Parts: sequence; structure tokens; C-alpha cells
Amino acid sequence: MRKLLGLALFLGLISSANANYLVNVKLLNNAETIANPTLVVSPDKEVSVEVSKLYNLKLTVSPESKSTVKIATQLSLNGEKMSPVLITELGKPASIQVGNKEMSILITEKRS
Repeated sequence: MRKLLGLALFLGLISSANANYLVNVKLLNNAETIANPTLVVSPDKEVSVEVSKLYNLKLTVSPESKSTVKIATQLSLNGEKMSPVLITELGKPASIQVGNKEMSILITEKRS
């Protein structure tokens, strides 16, 4: 029975290591949606998306626990910059607003 439990734990760790994250981002300026990119992100790897002079977004998703992640971002939106770091539950939206700029994020696990 212990061998079976150990094997299940080992396979669970391998499964978690192969998990990527599906990140849905909504960027707003003056309550108007500017962009709504969806990204597939590997744990602890920075990804970026840019649209001309409109916005530039870099983000990294790091697992905190089985159900929570830390997302570190760098956002330049219409020339204004912010770099929020959020801890959020998988499958639950998180958002931050600075002045008239807002970023909403929903992260789910994407199994390969």
C-alpha cells in the first residue's frame, strides 16, 4: 500500500510539473476595453505581448500552492507604466486599478 501511495505522489508531482497556465487578461482604459489577450504560460517563465504603441505586457506566473499562483506583471498602457504583483486563486478573477487604467486577470491550469 505504501508503494502505491508513493507512486501516486510521484505521478502527481510529475503531472504538476507539466502543467501550464492559461492566462486571460483584460486591459481597460477609462472603462473601455483596450485588449483581451489570452496566453499560455509555463510556470516561472516570462512571456510578453505587445501591440504597437498601444500596450506592452510582460508577465510571469509562479505556483504558490496547489490552488494559488503569484503573477508578476509589467504593463505599459498608453505610455503609463505599472508593475503589480498579485496572488490569486486559480479560476478566480483578480484585478487592479491605477487611476483610469485597469487590468483584470483570470488564470486556470492547462494540462499538457
